[in-house]
This record gives sequence, C-alpha cells and structure tokens, in this order.
Amino acid sequence: MRPRERGIDEIVEHWLSWQGDAETTIRTEREWTRTAIDYLRSTR
Repeated sequence: MRPRERGIDEIVEHWLSWQGDAETTIRTEREWTRTAIDYLRSTR
C-alpha cells in the first residue's frame, strides 16, 4: 500500500485492557505507543 508515498497518514491505535490501576495502564500504553512509533520510524 505504501502509505508514505501516497500521502496517507499512519495511525497508532491499540486496545489495551485495564492493567489493575491507572499508573500501570498509562505506563503500558506509553510503552506500546513508543514501540509502534519506533517501528514506523524504522521503516522509512
């Protein structure tokens, strides 16, 4: 599909289940987001 060449935005989305408390859930979401962004940047 080559989204970058076609000017299509790439969206990071994940559906993380509750991790028992807000702090853990937020930390895990941030880790997942960082991993996804790092991957997208590595494919450029």
